[in-house]
Amino acid sequence: MEKTLKTFSLIALSCFVLVVVLFLFALPNVLESNENKMRIEMLASEALSMETHIDGPLAIGLLPGLHLTLSKLRIGEQGQELLVAERARIGIAMLPLLVGNIKILSINLDQPNISISPSIQAHLPSDYFASMEDSLDVQEIPEFSFSGATLKYFDNQAEEILSAMDCDMQMQKPLMQSGSAETLLQNLSFDAELTCTEFQYNSYRGSDLKVIAVAADGAFNFAPITMQFLEGQGTGGILADFSNATPRYQVSYVLPGLKLKGLLNTLPTEYTAAGSLDLTLNLEMEGNDSAQLMQSAKGAIFLHGAQLTLTGIDLDEKFEKFESSQNFNLIDAGAFFFAGPLGLLATKGYDFTSLLAQSSGSSEISSLISDWKIADGMAQSVDVAMATGQYRVALQGQLDLVNAQFVDVTIAMLDHEGCSVIQQKVHGSFVQPEVDQSQILFSLASPVLKLLRQGAAFITDESCEVFYSGEVAAPE
Repeated sequence: MEKTLKTFSLIALSCFVLVVVLFLFALPNVLESNENKMRIEMLASEALSMETHIDGPLAIGLLPGLHLTLSKLRIGEQGQELLVAERARIGIAMLPLLVGNIKILSINLDQPNISISPSIQAHLPSDYFASMEDSLDVQEIPEFSFSGATLKYFDNQAEEILSAMDCDMQMQKPLMQSGSAETLLQNLSFDAELTCTEFQYNSYRGSDLKVIAVAADGAFNFAPITMQFLEGQGTGGILADFSNATPRYQVSYVLPGLKLKGLLNTLPTEYTAAGSLDLTLNLEMEGNDSAQLMQSAKGAIFLHGAQLTLTGIDLDEKFEKFESSQNFNLIDAGAFFFAGPLGLLATKGYDFTSLLAQSSGSSEISSLISDWKIADGMAQSVDVAMATGQYRVALQGQLDLVNAQFVDVTIAMLDHEGCSVIQQKVHGSFVQPEVDQSQILFSLASPVLKLLRQGAAFITDESCEVFYSGEVAAPE
């Protein structure tokens, strides 16, 4: 009996192996037919509720395990593709396949281009999420990865482009629990690591981006996030909460030793900047789009620097000739320094021509502070000032981040007591600000700035109202 059982087992095993071999030999011929290729495209399009095309051949491989390779995969409408990949390799469990069940073991994308923008979202069908509900099943995929990827977010209306190049990602055990497509982020869990050789935000470049991410119960924790940006080594984190209908975000970022040269990368090549600053950012926001996020933003941004140098322009000379100059506004100097990290937004497209015209020499910035409080989409100055070798200048006011507007912004040159001696007001858009005529607040026999340079105290009938009482000290 035992011998008969062993013989039967060997025969059964041999038959099973023969069936598997025949299946594997026959499968490539079946898959390579145009009819089945079109069916795979149709099934994928129905599952994603988005056009899916396989422009290259299909292939079956056995090492390192049974897998299906789709060449030149495109997902999305022509010209509005969400994903374009040179190859998509899908690992499949062999035994369930023999009885007609497909169990995916892994998904790997080779050299994908992944693009996200409001325009792509606008092209989705109005019932996109509802139509996906029936296609989402509970399934754990042990591994999802991509290599050599280009990731891009662009908003043509806001003129924002964020891209990352040469990116690799390994995601372990991504699991979509039961639920509708609209609650996908609430029910998704995974552990992942992303690395990108370089990235770019508008004209600002960085490198060596690395992100560790963990998701569970609607909470996505991206921490730590490390990168080389503006020639400094930045570290931060993002906590995204998708457990409610309106997502919430907490963002923290510290960038010590960022280079002034990188922050002022819009300067013409004949002008150079040297010195380092320290940046700290903490923000909270909520919303389903960039406008809502900006409107709800609250937190603080701090930028501190000392012993900074500008070559090609002498700010002290500019300030000295300020009273008679027709080509220089205090806002020009403010565009360089006062907006600090917000200058990435507030000085976008700003024309430095008037400040740089007929300039030479160099400027020493002994101290610079740019501290802002963020609330309801507005940035309120807290301590914003700088000191050159001979002068001290400060700013008060608000920046409307939602509408990209200056709000009641005043830039003033100060005496040693912190009183405003000469000031200008600026309002209007960040790109084309409207600058009022300068106001000289004291009538003196000697030139105002000459007295400032000599450290004179102003004597008036009334004590002046102190404009600035922050940490930037007056020049010695």
